[in-house]
Amino acid sequence: MHQQNIQNMYTAVETNHGFDVVIIVSSSRDQAEFWQQRLKATSGSVIAQETQIISVEEDWAGGAGQLLGTLYAWKKAQATFDLNSVLEKGGAIAMYHTAGKGTRMAPIPAAESNNKSAIKLPRMIDITGMKTPMTILEAVIFQTGIFAASRPGRLCVFWGDQVFIPSKPVDFTEMHHAEILDIRSEIPPDEESWAKYWQSYGLIIPTDSGEALQREKQTWYELQELIEKGTARPDASGKIVLGKSLGCFTVSGAMLSALLEEFAPELSARQGKLDTDPHLWMPLTSEAADFAFRGGDPIYWDRMNQFKERFLEQSPELKLFVDKDIGTDTLWWDYGQVQLYHQNFLKALEDSFEGKCLRQFYDLEAHWIKDSETGECKIENSILIDTHATGKISHCVLMGSRADTIDISNSVLVNSVLAEVQADQALMYNCTHLINTNLGTGSVVADIFLSTHGRIRMMTELGNDGKDAWEMVLPGNPVSFEELAKLVAAQL
Repeated sequence: MHQQNIQNMYTAVETNHGFDVVIIVSSSRDQAEFWQQRLKATSGSVIAQETQIISVEEDWAGGAGQLLGTLYAWKKAQATFDLNSVLEKGGAIAMYHTAGKGTRMAPIPAAESNNKSAIKLPRMIDITGMKTPMTILEAVIFQTGIFAASRPGRLCVFWGDQVFIPSKPVDFTEMHHAEILDIRSEIPPDEESWAKYWQSYGLIIPTDSGEALQREKQTWYELQELIEKGTARPDASGKIVLGKSLGCFTVSGAMLSALLEEFAPELSARQGKLDTDPHLWMPLTSEAADFAFRGGDPIYWDRMNQFKERFLEQSPELKLFVDKDIGTDTLWWDYGQVQLYHQNFLKALEDSFEGKCLRQFYDLEAHWIKDSETGECKIENSILIDTHATGKISHCVLMGSRADTIDISNSVLVNSVLAEVQADQALMYNCTHLINTNLGTGSVVADIFLSTHGRIRMMTELGNDGKDAWEMVLPGNPVSFEELAKLVAAQL
């Protein structure tokens, strides 16, 4: 099913069966303009030729949150294109949120003008007759195109930094106004496993009525309370099967209109910050006492449940809320940290089912060299994309690069020009002229070019989380990641 879904992603683009409209939500005008131009140029490679692209800025002081941000972006997009007409005619619309600084990926986003969604991935796509690397956002848009065909008349909302390959069919039968994507599986038997594999996800609880309940991240003890109360119950086989929320959701045109009306005061004033989980799904699927016990505002619960009663009375043809299980064995490639970025590149070299799926998704089979030796280069189990290199390369992925006299292993090299470099388990991004350099194991190096400062070389380690070190000046760096981001922003 993974491989069939990947094939369907390519087919959706080639046969114009993707979304009728794609809306991109960025945190700055520069990024909004970038994606408008970039995605228009990728029509036919990432997005179907006939797809309408609308890129908007979330110009909301302090951020609107996922709920208000979605509704506000819809209003801004509607002002430029008749989206309501698209839904009424049975079209499908997708929205992708790209907000966030990408602090955990530092310093890589700075090399892409602070645009974390523009970080490069290992597939070459065609843009106006030229080959260029795919970006993270483009991978997400390409991957989610398969959801369009079975969701006519709906808005589908995705996040711009996670790529997942479902292990089940993604077809949807419209019986509910709201649908949230999740991965269902049996819960683990112990607290340690729960904390490691479940606790950081929103929790989806299927009900006997065919609907679902949404709960925020739950500790092991909070889970036990849900079980004791009977909120989470064993299924027919005696197992307790719950869902890890992906956060992505779809809503009917009727529910979208009702939400726009309900939150019209906040949208008009551009005030407040409301997210989908704590401010929409949870109050709509919780009892008042439970919502308040988890820290929710009882007055807000009253508001949302009055909304729920009015809405279901006006639109009784569908139930309210359900989850869509995309499969326990879903492949999930996270590019939100430098270590995960490095790992997910190198997974393409694995002789495994996941490695095969990754190569299929990024169309890498033709670039995979298992063993080759010429007078210039010795290559062992590596992928070279739009790259010329001399030296020794073992278990590496190189893309858009030129390299001389190198000896690298277990490393990722992106958009770089190098000479005389030795490295193991390294990540080099946008680097130039690394000469006579022996990088330590686990090194991350990125060059950022500014008109005011020239080249700024930034370093970290694969095990570092840029968010934790955001305000620190790490060894070998001239500035902190925070200061670097400000320098980049100042010249945009």
